Amino acid sequence: MFNEAILNIRNKNYFLKKIFFICILIFLAAIQSSFGQVKSSFEMFVDSLAKSYQSSNNNLALIIGMNSHGKEQIYYYGETEKGNAKKPSLTSLFEIGQLTQIFTSSLYADLSVKGIIKGDDELQKYLPVDVPAPIFEKIVCSPISKEVVVPMGDNSYRKYEYTGFTCKPDPEFRAQPILLCYLSTHTSGLPDRPVNLKGRKENPYGNYSKEDLYTFLRSFNMPERIGYDFRYSNLGMALLGHAMEIKTKQSYEKLIVDSICSRLGMSHTGISLSETESREFLYGHNASGEVVPHWTYDIMAPCGGLHSNIGDMMKFLAANLGTVKTPLKDVFDYMHNPRIIFHNKKFGDASIGLSWMVSPLGIENRNYVWLNSLTGGFASFIGFEETTLNGVVILSNTALPVEEMGKNIISHME
Repeated sequence: MFNEAILNIRNKNYFLKKIFFICILIFLAAIQSSFGQVKSSFEMFVDSLAKSYQSSNNNLALIIGMNSHGKEQIYYYGETEKGNAKKPSLTSLFEIGQLTQIFTSSLYADLSVKGIIKGDDELQKYLPVDVPAPIFEKIVCSPISKEVVVPMGDNSYRKYEYTGFTCKPDPEFRAQPILLCYLSTHTSGLPDRPVNLKGRKENPYGNYSKEDLYTFLRSFNMPERIGYDFRYSNLGMALLGHAMEIKTKQSYEKLIVDSICSRLGMSHTGISLSETESREFLYGHNASGEVVPHWTYDIMAPCGGLHSNIGDMMKFLAANLGTVKTPLKDVFDYMHNPRIIFHNKKFGDASIGLSWMVSPLGIENRNYVWLNSLTGGFASFIGFEETTLNGVVILSNTALPVEEMGKNIISHME
C-alpha cells in the first residue's frame, strides 16, 4: 500500500514536471514568434514607401521583391481590385510594358554572340527589298529661274519671272544608315512612335500592323543626321524585334520564350495567355483608380508586349545580378556596359547600355542599372547595383510611377 502511494506521488510529480516543461516550451515559442515579427528598420522603411504609394493608388496591388547577395524577400501590399480584400500573390500577372525592351535587347545580344546576326549590321539588310529603312541624306537645293507666260484672255500675254528650287541628295555626302545597335541603345534618331499610329489612347498599339509599319517606312525621311544622342524610341525597339523575326523566321514571342525565358525558368512571361494565366492577369487601373483595358500589341510587341509575375521577374533579376548561374551571364554582363553618356531634364546625368539605363545613386559615386515602365494601367521597375549585388523589382496594377521608390530602396540596401 505504502509503495503504491509512493509510486502514485512519483507519477504525479512526473506528470506535473512534464506539464511545466511543455508550458515553458510554449512560452519560449511565443517569445521567439514575437521577436520574429519585429521588423528591421529597413523593412519599416520599405513599408513606409509602400504605404505612401498606396495612399495615391487607392490601396491597389503593389509587390516589392528584393535580392541582396542572393537572399530574396518579397512583400505584397493592397488589393488586386477595389474592395475584394485579396492581396496580390507570387503568380499574379502584370503588364511589364517597356521592361519588354530589356528582353528584346537580350535577344539581340544573344543572337549577336551566337553569330546569327551582326550587332552593327544595317537595318536595311533585314527588311524586305521593297521596304526602305530610314536613312539621313544631305539634301542640296539649287535655285532655278524660270519665265512663265500667262494668257490674259484678250489675245495678250503677261510674262512673269520666278525663282524655283531643285533639291537632290548631295553626292559628296555619305548617307547615314540606321544600324541595329542604334535601335538597342535608342540612338537611331527615330521618333518615339510612327506618325500613322492609329491606336486609341486606351490601347495605343493594339491595331498597328506590319502593313502599317511598312507604309510608314516607305514615306518617312530622317529630318536630321544621326547624332548618336539618346532619343527614346518605341518604334526603334519594334524595328529591332521585327528584324530578328525576319532573320530567324520565327515569331517574336517564340524567340523570347526559347532564347531567354525558358533558359531562366521563367514559365509565365510572354505575350499570349493560357486559360490559367488569364485568371491570374490583374486588371489595370489608371492614376485615378479606374479600371482600364489591357494594352495589346501586334508588330509593336517588342517595345512593350510582355506580361510577367514577380516570381519570374525575381529570376530575371537574379540572373542579371549574377547571384545564380545561368547560360546568359555573359550576355547580361555585356548589356549593362554604358554606350552613350547623356544629360537631360528627365534622367539627369545618365548612360544607356543595351536598353538598360545606368544612373548615379548619388552616394559615393555608386551607379545602378535600371529601367521603368508605365502603361495605361500598370507600372513596373527593375534595378540593381552590380558592385553590392543588391536589386529590386516593383510591380503595380496602377499607372503611377514607381522608379523613385525603386531607387530609394536600392540606395538603402546593405
